[in-house]
Amino acid sequence: MKKLLAIILAVVMVLSLAACGGGGAEPTKKPETYPKLMGKLHQGPGWVINELYVWNTHKERKVYTYEILPDTFDVNSGEKLPVIIYAHGGKGNADSLISEPKVLVADGIAGFTFECCGGSAVAPKSSEGVATSSSRAADMYAVLQYVKTLPWVDTSKIFIYGQSAGSACVMMLAPALNGEIAGVMIESGGIGNSDDMSYELTEDDVPEFNPKAGQGWREYVKGWKGDVIICNSEGDVGAHANGLYSKSVYDERETGSCIFYSCPEGAHTFNAYSEEGQKITLDAMRKMVFGE
Repeated sequence: MKKLLAIILAVVMVLSLAACGGGGAEPTKKPETYPKLMGKLHQGPGWVINELYVWNTHKERKVYTYEILPDTFDVNSGEKLPVIIYAHGGKGNADSLISEPKVLVADGIAGFTFECCGGSAVAPKSSEGVATSSSRAADMYAVLQYVKTLPWVDTSKIFIYGQSAGSACVMMLAPALNGEIAGVMIESGGIGNSDDMSYELTEDDVPEFNPKAGQGWREYVKGWKGDVIICNSEGDVGAHANGLYSKSVYDERETGSCIFYSCPEGAHTFNAYSEEGQKITLDAMRKMVFGE
């Protein structure tokens, strides 16, 4: 009897996970069924979060995504909004970078966060996989391609933002996006002066978003010709040094600017910044979006 109950419980749990759209491999790969729009997830003061899945055609997998909008915004009004797409660091998820877009919607800036496939340590909702920097870039590219189809998006003002390990994601993706995005935002990250982020390709990488054979990171990232901002905390010594080095690399380009913002005190990632550091970062983001 106990064995039978255990089997029944296991079946119920599997069905529940399937109903919730949890992570794991697709039972059948049908990219034509994407994007999967699941409607409103949360609403708060001034913002609303919708959840959806988009399809990563490079890796044939689903990417769990949040759309963060002003709560009074009518997507059918004809008004167009600038957008920032955020790539989380480490073992984060779609919630990891939710703080910034919740604030910036008050300025009329929409946001998209997503969970890198294989990048979440707890209850993953995207497909399984190994999260390399270039596979993360492919996940972000999938979100970008979806964002560009939305009639309310100002496609001349789409920006990509990377935090910590997510900074490598945006630095790898940007050289493939000249003319497609308006700017790159790096927070709590960058590359070191040893150029030690170069590595041999594995089956989990996406060559399109990776340094080519014999090409180091320095030369690869300089393939992005547009503007960059880097916001790093002084209390986060390693990332702060990497950010300064990354600025020196971007400054070698003939086109595109790079501004480094040093945030006082604080620790690693925006949520651990000092209050002043968070203000500096948010103001830098607004300045890049609106060109003030």
